[in-house]
Amino acid sequence: MADVKSPSFLIGNATVMLAPQATDVFSLTPTLHSVGMVKNVNLSVESDSIELRNGILQNLVDSKKSNVRMNVTFEGYEFSAANLYRALGFATNATIQRKRGVLASAAASGATTLSVNSSPVPGDAASAITAIGDIPSGSTLVIQKANAPDVVFPVRTTAVASGAGPYSLTVSAIPTGMSFDVGDIVWVVNEMAVGDQRTEDFFCMKIAGTLSNHNVPLVVIFPKVKIMRGFQLQFSETDYANLPFEVSPYFLAQSEVTGRLAEIGSTVNGKAYIGA
Repeated sequence: MADVKSPSFLIGNATVMLAPQATDVFSLTPTLHSVGMVKNVNLSVESDSIELRNGILQNLVDSKKSNVRMNVTFEGYEFSAANLYRALGFATNATIQRKRGVLASAAASGATTLSVNSSPVPGDAASAITAIGDIPSGSTLVIQKANAPDVVFPVRTTAVASGAGPYSLTVSAIPTGMSFDVGDIVWVVNEMAVGDQRTEDFFCMKIAGTLSNHNVPLVVIFPKVKIMRGFQLQFSETDYANLPFEVSPYFLAQSEVTGRLAEIGSTVNGKAYIGA
């Protein structure tokens, strides 16, 4: 058996950070840019070669590496609006903080106004509705039966909210045959286009992991990547679903090599830093 030469053993999950490409990739932080819980983070490098052969026997006399390509894959487990946008390949969509309230009065079939009190998600004080600005005109709401969570109605507000709790909201009419009671949930949600064919955004990516001994850091920086795959909603009763991200690093154009990006340049995809 081979002798163990060092305690530089890789273990555990990495922290994956993503941001729009214009962000300083070196300065990404878990607090602001992490995609949250991930598993099976894999980085791989593949390449082809151009070979020079000579003579009738076609002896190999030289070769050059070509078509170097990197691939990053990981499983994301946090189905936040920000991660779903990322999984669709978009970095610049504006998202709003989720807000939650409850109906202060019943909304019968045909109703075009809602009376809503704040009811923040436990443990998430930021989800409280504290001002009419939390529900601007054009906001997307999902009204949900408290005792039947799969009975939902997405609706858009058609005017600015009014009041100070309960808040009065003007919406398109509740459909015939559908009604909601006092205490039913009102979510202010993010709306995203699924299957949008516009060109995906470029991101920058930072991956931080540690070796098992002394938390020795292993950091990988990619200043320019695209998310090629990731959006998947799997409603399963037997296991936790995930977002199967596939990310392709790109080479920087010379015009993009500014500031600290000169340390990476235009001839490599990124840099790895390891304290082992």
